[in-house]
Amino acid sequence: MFNFLFDAELSPLWQSLTVLLGGLASLFSALAIFYSMTTFKKSLATSHYSELDNMYFELLKIALDKPHLAQTISRRSADQQAEYDIYAFMMWNFLEAIYDRSKDGLELRDTWYPIIDSEMQLHLTWLHQPHNTIKFKDEFLVFINDRQAAALANSKGDNGVAKSAA
Repeated sequence: MFNFLFDAELSPLWQSLTVLLGGLASLFSALAIFYSMTTFKKSLATSHYSELDNMYFELLKIALDKPHLAQTISRRSADQQAEYDIYAFMMWNFLEAIYDRSKDGLELRDTWYPIIDSEMQLHLTWLHQPHNTIKFKDEFLVFINDRQAAALANSKGDNGVAKSAA
């Protein structure tokens, strides 16, 4: 009944169709892989954002309960200093997590680098103590020093004099 389909004259046509369909299948497979990778990358960025948001929320809740943790106070009681040392270490670990997760994600940088700058101003003295600096990767410390230098440069005019707050 279907013998006409296997006629010798139609054989080159079938071969061409087979090659064409194989090529289309390969193209669609490549597009599906690209789409999957793009979707995965977006969901990973969303996951990182949510995780960072939850971590920061918890740190802020701690600071609400103990306001001295989020202030630059030169004198604390021994108990307050112990609490601050733990809190500052937690905060710097959080800031390092932001740095690590935002290496490839510009969206995360736009959202979280201002938080790094803000918290850095509050807790920089703690980080610069030698027994604390050794707790972090050199790459992260270089990043923080660069952010600090940029913030200092932005706070001064072209002649090195501090800008007025007017």
